[in-house]
Amino acid sequence: MTDEIVRLCHRYSFPLFTMPWDTRIFDITHDYYNRIFEDSRDDGNMTAAFQNILMGNSLTDEQADTLRGSGFNNGCYNVLSIDAEATDEFMYVLQKVCNNTDLVFHAFVYDGSPIVILRCPSSGSIADKCNDIAEALVARFPDRSIHMGSGSTVLSLTELSLSYRRAISAREFAADNIYCDYNSLGFLRILLEVNDAQLIHSFIAEQLGGVIEYDKTHHSALTDTLYEYLKCSGSVQHISEKMFCHRNTINYRLRIIKEELDYDLSDAEVRFQLMAAYKLREMRKV
Repeated sequence: MTDEIVRLCHRYSFPLFTMPWDTRIFDITHDYYNRIFEDSRDDGNMTAAFQNILMGNSLTDEQADTLRGSGFNNGCYNVLSIDAEATDEFMYVLQKVCNNTDLVFHAFVYDGSPIVILRCPSSGSIADKCNDIAEALVARFPDRSIHMGSGSTVLSLTELSLSYRRAISAREFAADNIYCDYNSLGFLRILLEVNDAQLIHSFIAEQLGGVIEYDKTHHSALTDTLYEYLKCSGSVQHISEKMFCHRNTINYRLRIIKEELDYDLSDAEVRFQLMAAYKLREMRKV
């Protein structure tokens, strides 16, 4: 090996290895191939283990040993769900981004979407770490539509399915913010836990049926106007600005809602139930 080769390697930060003449290349590559195979096998076992947990199945002894050996043996856990195409490139970048968080994690594809199982840090916020992951991915793929949500923190691996379900719910609320933490949803978390579809439809119809039916019959916009009324705390000026309508038009619609359809908007409990119905309608895409 010449000094020129050494200088070139230093200049371009190129790795340079030296080995005795009696060492065979085959022995070195054989060792690397074995390590790659073992890493691939362990990665596959971890994915299968987490898939079993999310589906409510029990782990094999080998899978349990693999999880313990990879740092998933104690602590709290959270799930990050990502609405993005799970291409090889995306999963590779996701792995690199997660590596930069210094968290114990495992990223894989589940039910067609990328997800990450995270062991929560001993200090600091897991939501902040997830937000960092979101920002890094969006920066790397600026032309892709990426939305992410993190679930609630759980105390054992057996509860991961709960965190996963809540992560998907939070992801649906990400919208323009790209990332949403389930714990930031406040009262909406209670609404999200309601799984009785018939009850939800009945409640929405009970609260909003009047304006919805009126709009169908008269081709009007009372449903949207009432929603803006609730969001704008009854300010006609703000409603007209948001809906690009004259104040007189808004006042006319509100008169129909209050007088003809008999909505008592002065009652705080009525307004609360109406807003809950709108949120359920929005969440369930009814």
